[in-house]
Amino acid sequence: MEEVITLRDEGSKSIVKDDFSQYVLRAKELRNLIQGSITNLERYNDKLLGILGRLQGDKKDKEESIYVEMAQRRSLVLDRAISMSVKVSVLVLHSRFIVLILEFFTNVFCIC
Repeated sequence: MEEVITLRDEGSKSIVKDDFSQYVLRAKELRNLIQGSITNLERYNDKLLGILGRLQGDKKDKEESIYVEMAQRRSLVLDRAISMSVKVSVLVLHSRFIVLILEFFTNVFCIC
């Protein structure tokens, strides 16, 4: 006779729910890491602008041109980081929704 595949183990704990809970935790960790990186980039940018404000003459012109070039590259990195952060947040929401659906079906249909 075939073995029936279930969503619960012997301890009556949802295996699928545990898996998704781990994904949600990992997604939150990644989101926090990305948001921390964005905060650091913004802080370093503010410091650099403060330094540029104190420079004068040719030195200031040279550093500003370098800053503009770097800012274009940095904005691409920042845009990518923000995009990743949004994607991870959406992943967290989707994972939570899937967990709720699985809980509903396991409770309503009593899959044991």
